[in-house]
Amino acid sequence: MRLGVGGFAVAIVLAGALAVPSMANHEHIVLQAVDARVELPSVNGGDVVPMRFTWSPEDTFFERSNIHICWNGRFDRSRLLENPFPVSACSSGSAGLNSASSDDFSHAHYDTISAGRYEAFIQRETPCEENCFPPPPRHFNASNVVVVEAVDPCRLRLASLRTRGFHFPLEVGSPMSCATMLATGELEAVGEGGTRIALTAAGPISVEYVTRNPFTSRPTPGPIFRLRAGGNTATVTFTTGGHLGHLVTSASTGAVHVLAVAPASARLTFRNGVGRVRVLRGRVVALGVGPYEAALEIERYCGRRPPTIACLSRMRYRFFTMRRGTSIRARVLRAGQSATFRRRRGVIKFVR
Repeated sequence: MRLGVGGFAVAIVLAGALAVPSMANHEHIVLQAVDARVELPSVNGGDVVPMRFTWSPEDTFFERSNIHICWNGRFDRSRLLENPFPVSACSSGSAGLNSASSDDFSHAHYDTISAGRYEAFIQRETPCEENCFPPPPRHFNASNVVVVEAVDPCRLRLASLRTRGFHFPLEVGSPMSCATMLATGELEAVGEGGTRIALTAAGPISVEYVTRNPFTSRPTPGPIFRLRAGGNTATVTFTTGGHLGHLVTSASTGAVHVLAVAPASARLTFRNGVGRVRVLRGRVVALGVGPYEAALEIERYCGRRPPTIACLSRMRYRFFTMRRGTSIRARVLRAGQSATFRRRRGVIKFVR
């Protein structure tokens, strides 16, 4: 009886030696991001910047590390070993979950096209190095989670958000793309040099960085920082400084449109068909054209040179419901001044 038990025990040990994968590949995996911050040269997705990763120990011939990426979301740390890796383990879901491309046994890259905060980690399956029979349960290792931020030319960071409906992943406290659109709600962001924007609207909200005139297909004389709040009620407040303070800032609601070419601060409101603008700092040019793309008419009055308040003040426009030969001239408003515009229907034309 004792010999039988001993033989059975030996058989279990031998079977275990065959079935259990080598513990040599269970080392802790350390993932590193080559750069904690990458800078995107544009906001239209045309230029790709690689986000690079390296890790140790490197993969063996039988292993392949999978690097999972979560854009503007957080990985559930308790689910890093699940396989197949679930979309729900990234808080921003399928729109935020991606994978990096392996370059060799210890390097990988992810082609970044959008600003935001990215989390990444490695999931690696441990192979059975012996002739394993019966096959053992699959075993996975997970590395540490690393964070990389990608910023675009606007250098904006999302401060608060309230919205409904679908939108691409946005995370409060993270870099925000300057090509952001919402169906409705509230958005606030801060930038370098004291820049701050706040948009509230019952209709669409958009923040854009315009570099090409869609009317002419030509590049604009300079980048245009474009803010727009639509719907029957809307508010846009902006303070520009630093890098953005020296671009053309274009802001509009349903009845009023303002242009600034130097650091400035203004508040636009729209309610009951009436738009109001109040200048808090600097100077702006105000027009009663609502969301019409007034900034794309700048070249008509300022040429290809950097625009100034002087040349913008020459902007004139008319509605087709007006008497022939009549037009409205843009108004220059300084700090402390305000103006009121009623929404007008009809086709708008800018004239000289």
